Amino acid sequence: MSIVKQIMTALNTKDDLRTIGMALFLLALWIGAITAYFWENIRGNQHFKAYCETEAGLRVFKKAQPDRVWLADSPYSAVVAASFDGVAFARYVDTATGRQIDVHRIKGTGMRRRSYEHVDADLTKVPVYGWRSISAQPVAGGLRLTRSGDELYELKSGELLARYYDYDFFMFDPAKTPFSSPAPKTCLHNMSTYRELQNAIQS
Repeated sequence: MSIVKQIMTALNTKDDLRTIGMALFLLALWIGAITAYFWENIRGNQHFKAYCETEAGLRVFKKAQPDRVWLADSPYSAVVAASFDGVAFARYVDTATGRQIDVHRIKGTGMRRRSYEHVDADLTKVPVYGWRSISAQPVAGGLRLTRSGDELYELKSGELLARYYDYDFFMFDPAKTPFSSPAPKTCLHNMSTYRELQNAIQS
């Protein structure tokens, strides 16, 4: 007989306090076993929620000066940086050739390829700020908790000026679940990183 059936049988025998006591004990034991089995996941989810409340989203510590050159960590990041109003242009290093490439916005405000020009770097113009992306970076002490986002910093000092973080949390280990499911929980369901980080540049 299953635990549930035992409990129902016990509860239907109202005049037998001993049987009811045993049923309640079995119920508490069953709930305790389930809680113990998922305790690590529950704590991990609490940890995730705490990061969402205190760390996720945009933080601007110091605004960047306008009309400066930004050094990006990839061609895509350079296009994103060049799309901001107030950025002179962005630069990146081609990892295959070692060439430095400058990205200029020539028209429009979107991310379309034809709106940007990639040319050999003008080495007389020195980048002042760095722009880097973070993807699925494990959070120390977190259970299946990762951080993604972007950071703006001063190249000379390394000082972080602004950052935009989102966090992902897997309730269960994807390697041990069918088809690597379920999908992770995220703090920000629709990251508006690039629009919001415009606020990190002095107008």
